Amino acid sequence: MLFEKINFMQQALILADVGATEVAIAFNRVLPERYYVVLKEESDNALAEERLRQVWSDYLDGEIVPERLSDEEKEPLFAELAALTEDQKTVITRDVLRAANEELALPLVSLLPDR
Repeated sequence: MLFEKINFMQQALILADVGATEVAIAFNRVLPERYYVVLKEESDNALAEERLRQVWSDYLDGEIVPERLSDEEKEPLFAELAALTEDQKTVITRDVLRAANEELALPLVSLLPDR
């Protein structure tokens, strides 16, 4: 729990330092929050893999957003997600899952796309 809080605070500070808005910071926090829920709840690696892939897919589809954001705040974020090509999504997915594997030291290597 403390690791998560530190991780979220560090991420927010880094994003703020590079000029991210509060909306962008909130949007970037929602995905790791969902990942941590899955990792805490699921002990079966195959089920965890399936659930993590679904969380990522929902995120890329714009289905996972901070609740407190207004429709006006969500619109540019959704536009950015919609503009991603399938190749970009594949690369981002690979990088996110590799980072999760390295940072959390969990057996998530099987989640990496074959590319």
